[in-house]
Amino acid sequence: MNMKTAFISLGSSKGLFAILFLSVALVLIGCDNQGPAEKTGQKIDQTAEEAGDRMGNATDSLRGN
Repeated sequence: MNMKTAFISLGSSKGLFAILFLSVALVLIGCDNQGPAEKTGQKIDQTAEEAGDRMGNATDSLRGN
């Protein structure tokens, strides 16, 4: 297959559909697995949210609400 026929085959609607389908499938598969960095990030987010809630409660109690 030379470069000219490669561009022609990619220009067909079936070729574009196949590339799109495979790209979406790979993205969905990749997003399903959580690595250690994502788990750590979620823990940090949760801790920050809890700290913010506690700060809000402390502020409310100091104000007498």
